[in-house]
Amino acid sequence: MARIDRLLTAVAARKDIRMVRNGRDYDTTMACEFLRRKLSTMGGEVRTAEEFIERIATRSSTTGQLYWVRLSDGRDIPAGDFLRVELVRLDKTG
Repeated sequence: MARIDRLLTAVAARKDIRMVRNGRDYDTTMACEFLRRKLSTMGGEVRTAEEFIERIATRSSTTGQLYWVRLSDGRDIPAGDFLRVELVRLDKTG
């Protein structure tokens, strides 16, 4: 759970990206608050940060649509891909 918290804290601090959920974009603070609530509600079986990304932070449990990260250059990438890379970066920096 500490790695999940560290990941969400790092992403929430990013002001150069937006997170897109069900076609609507959100600032990272709001998006990470949403993911924390979703984890609290649905994350009973989530034990690792990798499971969190796969089961909670990749797609809408309501619509099935992927979550996206909108980069500052306007490109959208799947949130799962972005979060996996961010987690590796955080693990390397200790």
